[in-house]
Amino acid sequence: MFAQRYTDFDMRLAAAEKRWDATMAPYKGTKIVTYHRSWPNFMERFGLDVIGYVEPKPGIPPSPVAHHRSDRRHEGGRARSSSSSSRISI
Repeated sequence: MFAQRYTDFDMRLAAAEKRWDATMAPYKGTKIVTYHRSWPNFMERFGLDVIGYVEPKPGIPPSPVAHHRSDRRHEGGRARSSSSSSRISI
């Protein structure tokens, strides 16, 4: 029974990974700035390039000046925002 359920789960997971890879493929290499170091495994898995963080250290909110500098330094790139309260549906 366990082996059969594991095989079923493994097949469904492999199918989902193919869908996720296809969905995220256009974003591979996209340069992004995140609020803080969140979801590092997600970023690595789908080839997203984190070029900066708004929050200087976990738990320390950014100052308005730091936020402005971050915006200016990364001008011209596309913005993506994520936080622990974000909902992602892929």
